[in-house]
Amino acid sequence: MEPACQVAIVPTPGLGHLIPLLELAKRLVVHHNFTVTFLIPNDGTNLTPQKKVLEVLESISSTFLPPVNFDDLPPESKVETKIALTLARSLSAVRASVKALAESARLVALVVDLFGPEAFDVAIEFNVVGIYSAKVHFIYARIFGLSLACLFEMKTCGMLLRMDGSSARILKPRKQWTDEEVRDRNCDFKARNSLYTALSKKERVRISHCDMAKQAWDLLQVTYEGNKKVRGQKLQRLVLEFENMQMGEDESIDDFHARLMYVTKDDTLDEETNVKCKQLYHASKIVLRKNYTLEKEIDSLREEKEKIELQFETSVKEWNVERTNLVDKIKVLQDEVKSEVGDKEHVSNVLPYLFFPTSAMDLWFVFELPKLDETTTCEYRDLPEPVQYSGCVPLHGRDLADPVQDRSNDAYKALLRISKRYKSAAGIMVNSFADLEPGAFKAFKEQGPGLGLPPVYPVGPVTRTGSADELGGENKCLSWLDRQLKGSVLFVSFGSGGTLTTEQMNELALGHEMSRVKFLWVSRSPNEKQNATFFGARGSNDPLSFLPEGFLERTKDVGLVVTCWAPQVQILSHRLTGGFLTHCGWNSTLESIVHGVPLIAWPLYAEQKMNAVLLAEDLKVAWRVKVNEKGIVQCQEISKYAEGLIEGDEGRVLKKKMMELKEPSIIFYFTSLFSPYLPFAHISSLYQYIAV
Repeated sequence: MEPACQVAIVPTPGLGHLIPLLELAKRLVVHHNFTVTFLIPNDGTNLTPQKKVLEVLESISSTFLPPVNFDDLPPESKVETKIALTLARSLSAVRASVKALAESARLVALVVDLFGPEAFDVAIEFNVVGIYSAKVHFIYARIFGLSLACLFEMKTCGMLLRMDGSSARILKPRKQWTDEEVRDRNCDFKARNSLYTALSKKERVRISHCDMAKQAWDLLQVTYEGNKKVRGQKLQRLVLEFENMQMGEDESIDDFHARLMYVTKDDTLDEETNVKCKQLYHASKIVLRKNYTLEKEIDSLREEKEKIELQFETSVKEWNVERTNLVDKIKVLQDEVKSEVGDKEHVSNVLPYLFFPTSAMDLWFVFELPKLDETTTCEYRDLPEPVQYSGCVPLHGRDLADPVQDRSNDAYKALLRISKRYKSAAGIMVNSFADLEPGAFKAFKEQGPGLGLPPVYPVGPVTRTGSADELGGENKCLSWLDRQLKGSVLFVSFGSGGTLTTEQMNELALGHEMSRVKFLWVSRSPNEKQNATFFGARGSNDPLSFLPEGFLERTKDVGLVVTCWAPQVQILSHRLTGGFLTHCGWNSTLESIVHGVPLIAWPLYAEQKMNAVLLAEDLKVAWRVKVNEKGIVQCQEISKYAEGLIEGDEGRVLKKKMMELKEPSIIFYFTSLFSPYLPFAHISSLYQYIAV
């Protein structure tokens, strides 16, 4: 058996950067038969949280690189400067680790996040320096392109299998499957993909909960044709309608004639018999007409079924032809590779990929930043007109990402330098989906090649699913939540890195108290810097000691305040949670969408203002808070937002719009588990054809 292909992932500092990459790694391991190694740059802070979340699967290993030194940095340096320097000063350690992986395993890809393109140099070294020639690099790139065309390839995909008769669905790695399970799942996956391509969006939602193609087919058959019981009930209803047909007490024969719209032509019958015949004949005609209508509906549904079957058969035939052509092309390329590399023992082709953890709109901003830098002389916050990128909502300069607001700062220079490296990626995976940002992804597809951009793949929503094991001693949150009314609780959290000033924390507390809306607040010690806990540092003081005097006692029947951490996924998925006051971090945003929870958008730092614009002005699933001249959101405003979202009609409108996004997000979540849009997801299967 061929060894599993290896993927190296290099996250930059910050738990918010690591978590989505970890979820991506789980998909690669469980559903695509890869092994994954994380190479963790060390910024010198406490990495215990990172070590804890990495303890997930045996096939995911991690190497913590040596800590870097920041003694030469001024104390006021921005977070983004430290993030960029952490990776830049860890490149030698990354290079050594990648070399060791390439010598011991089939290392096929190096994946970095939004601050990581400078690590592309490491992958490029393994592509062109001493290991194999540029021609072999070109051949492998062609193979990657061919693998993307193979939309239904199943040889590396895992599925959800029931293990040992258990009633719960458990992720079972592909290497534990029997040969029969592999064959069955291959066939089932092809059938389900054919169904999805043939059905409308409405029907895809109808069968989205079905695990097997047969289950989905049976559901559609019952929906459109009905089972024997349904058909029997329809017939019985028609019989009863015929038997109960009679004249009204005050209804004349002529009126009954007019109502039945029938005039007999038989003049030989007496009046009484004539009336009875009219009634009987016309009633029969009504039954026949209803039966004819029903038969027409059945015929129409039967034609639709035959059309779906034909589309299914056509898809299978096209798949077989495409797969045959793919295999033939790979064999030709295999011969080229063999002739080029001969009998070398190890051949590495480490292609650089970028996982972009935020929105497609933010990615357009990164690509356009060098051009904006060249054409603009003022600070971006002073731009007289909004900027607008292809397929995206207009953005005022003041809402652009935080590190670009001071063009003289080292953080801006670092981001500008990094943005110019994005085009070097073999592909970019975006943690979003087409129904969320249709315009932006359409623009990438249509305009990207002409602009020299790498392929962009929507692979989202990549979100945490949560686990009871992660809750630890935090069950207090869920126990309190269980005692509230449905949809009555406002969840308040500013993410793993967000903090408020003392004044703002006081206003938030008073706003909760004024509104009397049920709230669950994850509170941290105040800090003048809005991202003070980004690197994991937390104040030694008790956050509760900074709340207004008597606040906890006065609100004990209304809310619950917890310190530092809460099981966010479980809270957002809870039916009693009615809204989320959030900092608009993209991880939190996607988790809200997946669970259908409307938002109060309170952006703090990084790209969060851009996310708030997308949510409030484009998608219209959030209200964005307004700040006063001191940058403070006042308690009266907070109270108004809380009451409106949880209890008001406008809040119900936001909820409805969010639910409209929830359905496609769930479909994209499950289909992306086996997504052909993972740019190297099928490369593992290609190794069976390429013997080097």
